[in-house]
Amino acid sequence: MTGTERKRVWRLAHPERSREAERVRAQARRNGYWGVFILGEALRPCASGGSYRQYESSLLRAVQRKIYAYQWKYERAEIAR
Repeated sequence: MTGTERKRVWRLAHPERSREAERVRAQARRNGYWGVFILGEALRPCASGGSYRQYESSLLRAVQRKIYAYQWKYERAEIAR
């Protein structure tokens, strides 16, 4: 069994813990560091934070945000009719 298969089995067996771990990882990517900022303590940087910032500031992501906003506005107008 490969590492990927083991991880998949664990995620299926522990959905709550898996969801929480994914939420914490996503928050670390957005913030650029793991955990909560506490005055006087060193932050543990998140290795994938740089690629997340690069992706979020890309032209492709800007276009996706505009399209999503337009679609959301259009759908809301359709619902109101």
